[in-house]
Amino acid sequence: MSATVPFHAGQNMELTRVWGFPTAGSSAHARPAICVRTGRVAVPSDTPNEVAIFTYQSILSKGECDPLNTSGVGDGATGARLASSGVAQPQLEARLGGHSSAPTAMCFCTVGGTTRLVTAAENEVLLWGLEGDCERCTRLELPPPDISPHGLGSVLHMCCFDSQCSSAAGKSICVHNLGTGVISWWLDGHSATVTATAFATHRPAMLVSVSEDRTFVVWDLEKGTSIFTSCIESPTSFVSIAVDTVLDRFAVGSIDGTIRFFTFRDYTRLHTMDYAGEAARRHRRFSRGSTPDIAAPAARSSRVVTGRGSTTKLPAAVAATLGDGSDDLRNDGVLLQLAFVVRGQDDGGEAGTPPAAGIATVLIEGQVLLFVGTTTSVGLVDSCSMQVLSEVSLGDQLDVPVESDSPRKPELVRVAGAYVFGSAESTTMNSIHTVLTCGAFDQLVELASLRVSHAPRLSGHFESSGGATEPQSLSMLSGAALLDDSPLHAVLSLVKKAPSQKKSGGGGSARGSKGSTSAPVTFGRKIKSSGYAAPSKPAKMFQPKTDFGGSSGRSLEKRASKSSGDNIGIDPARLASKGSSMGGPRVSRDGLATAYPIDCDPPVTCVGTFPVSAGPRPTPVHSVRIGPAGRSVAALATDGTVSVVKIADDLATSSCRTFAGHAGPAIAANWSADNKYLLTASRDEILVWSLASKSREPVLNMGTRQHNFKPKEGEGDGNRPFGKGTICSAQFYYMDKFVLVGVEGALSMYKYSLDATVDDLKRLQTKSRYREVVTLAHPGAKSITAIAAANNFYSYLVLTAGSDRSINVFDMNVAQSVLQIPEAQSRAAHLIELNRGSRYAEMPPDSLNLFFTAAMTDGILMWDLRVGNVVRRFASHRDRATPVGLDFSPCGRYVATGSEDRHAYVYDVRTGTSVSKLSGHTDVVTDVSFRPQRPGLITSCVDGKIRAFE
Repeated sequence: MSATVPFHAGQNMELTRVWGFPTAGSSAHARPAICVRTGRVAVPSDTPNEVAIFTYQSILSKGECDPLNTSGVGDGATGARLASSGVAQPQLEARLGGHSSAPTAMCFCTVGGTTRLVTAAENEVLLWGLEGDCERCTRLELPPPDISPHGLGSVLHMCCFDSQCSSAAGKSICVHNLGTGVISWWLDGHSATVTATAFATHRPAMLVSVSEDRTFVVWDLEKGTSIFTSCIESPTSFVSIAVDTVLDRFAVGSIDGTIRFFTFRDYTRLHTMDYAGEAARRHRRFSRGSTPDIAAPAARSSRVVTGRGSTTKLPAAVAATLGDGSDDLRNDGVLLQLAFVVRGQDDGGEAGTPPAAGIATVLIEGQVLLFVGTTTSVGLVDSCSMQVLSEVSLGDQLDVPVESDSPRKPELVRVAGAYVFGSAESTTMNSIHTVLTCGAFDQLVELASLRVSHAPRLSGHFESSGGATEPQSLSMLSGAALLDDSPLHAVLSLVKKAPSQKKSGGGGSARGSKGSTSAPVTFGRKIKSSGYAAPSKPAKMFQPKTDFGGSSGRSLEKRASKSSGDNIGIDPARLASKGSSMGGPRVSRDGLATAYPIDCDPPVTCVGTFPVSAGPRPTPVHSVRIGPAGRSVAALATDGTVSVVKIADDLATSSCRTFAGHAGPAIAANWSADNKYLLTASRDEILVWSLASKSREPVLNMGTRQHNFKPKEGEGDGNRPFGKGTICSAQFYYMDKFVLVGVEGALSMYKYSLDATVDDLKRLQTKSRYREVVTLAHPGAKSITAIAAANNFYSYLVLTAGSDRSINVFDMNVAQSVLQIPEAQSRAAHLIELNRGSRYAEMPPDSLNLFFTAAMTDGILMWDLRVGNVVRRFASHRDRATPVGLDFSPCGRYVATGSEDRHAYVYDVRTGTSVSKLSGHTDVVTDVSFRPQRPGLITSCVDGKIRAFE
């Protein structure tokens, strides 16, 4: 008989509990084994000292393409449904009775091309043949007294690979050669009981073990020595381990419910995940705003088990495997088993390699999932984004209807003591995984089927134009035209006054008469003199051709200057219909038009250091941004000054120009798309600087909330100053047509008109004007902490981060919120960074839907706007006290960030691992920025210098 677990809406997994088998009391807590290739299950028998072998057959159809929650009987309000099981009823094949004591561990293996079974008990290990006579077995060699005076002891964990078997017995590990039956190595390196071992199948002769001493050891099985021994990594004991052969890493689970990921490259920690906390956060996100159906029966299995205060008294046999002092454990805390699984790829390509469709496709379809088995639940984790995708409970599922005519309810495990996850049988949309669960209290072993959906799930709260909630997909490149009443039609048109004509005094003979100021000093005609002759223009000897990639004959400079108009740029409808890539030709140092290399290597070497501030005590630089042309770098110092450093292509020379106008430190810098203006923002004002002018005064000062026109009679006090500490960020938007400002808890969009003329007598008076177009409130947030929008192409979407840890997406075409992601990170995000593309690099349009958020102590999250969910997490850098910046490379392969450990980190977005650690800094690296026209990176540091890396 079988029962299917109801699951919560938004989950990617359902659990079908197929069969329960009673075991003997002395073997109730032995670890079972499963072999999916031959369809066999080995469990402790209900007869003492015996092992029972069952055969089962999967009924998964290769032509099945139905995703979860699309068919079957269920409740549409809660997402719960009943489905047919993916595994047929097992049949007893044989009983193996050769042990003198209760078996404690077992594992299937392959020796000489045939499948065999290895079982272990007190001081004995047996190798069984499953073909022909199953009663025949081979006793493997035991350690001699000079190595282990007490013999092998009790084996708590066993794993096999390539005719090798490792048995964890006490503080030691015994490695047997199954072909000869002798001991290959006896490994001693832990100071406490070894709880789990795993072979690194993608690396030659490598074994990883974890122990109650809170360390892990990597062993070389060719030499029988340890390669690496870690320090104490956890406050509680390690109890499980799993190896990821795709991303070259391994995960370790501990008693406190924390999963730690380590890399095989240098054995450093990549990520740390609080599994119980992430599961509770996911439950709150999906349950927020949902109304339960009162008429429908309550499905208690849809609740996520998060009882941090509840404890369970485990039996002594299970407590012995978890270490001393672990009798009282939280129900959801102990991570008994971990297992990696890779989602099937239809193209047959190697996992982690981007197909022709672009990197965004790999981030969604090429996920590496992680099964997590705890004492009371089974969970599914996206190991790239560290998010809990699904979790189903074991104890709350006893009231599920039974798929059988028999009125008797099936025997099901309430609290687990051990898990074994089998490999998958995949289809296009689903995959079936078999799992064995050993009861911690009940003398029972349960066989279940896990069905995992490969379809991506939408996350967050979507709002349609009518206000109803409905799933939909967003894109930075919209093919829809502007609405008639869209705020993006707004243009600030100023009426220019005609210059007054002064009357001439006539005659022109008197020097002091009126009208003589504009008359020449001679009478009648000019005197031929070098002072009046116009300078001759130098002859143009050679003009290189730089527009090889275009067909219109316009140069790159003409294109950039023309893009500053209101209706000039990339038409989103034309770009979406053609499916073309972002970018255009770039000019190399030798005058030839080349493209940014997509397959470039990450920056590794410091090639230049440029001081921004002079003096014995340099001023720290906390932000750096490179202009669209790639030759000007804006550096923001903590003293309020803004420095523009022009760096030559060969990085040999540089020049610095400093602007001073902010009363406090500038918090944001943004370049215009035409590279002519620089916008900087402090906490109480916004300034726009002209780089073409020799004046060092701003051409626009935005200090009031509505406009900077002269107040009219009867106008209220709504046009008040921004106030101290109200502005969080500002930037150009919609191809330099508007300015976006995050003010307190709202997003404001302003239209503006710039006048860069300079009058030395009235240099503090500017003719530039601005006016508010629309202001949109961030729902539920007292203040906005970050904003982001695309400016080098037309896009209707603007992203904001709120103080309530949420992310909101505004559609400025309709002037309303279209997506809300609550509790995006554990803290409020201090930065949102978009994949803005580059005119020097070709990039698929779907890659523009990727964006990043950063929060202190919570690392960097990479999101896909189409599904509204996290696809990667980067957390190798240190950001405990300083809000460091980040940037996305023009090639779309790397993301770089600063760090408090005096390094800059470069991550590979496909794997989520650090590929370069840039040294040479003397203090905290505060910000980074990729060069748009050639591979390279600029970093800023607290020591007052910026550095270039290639």
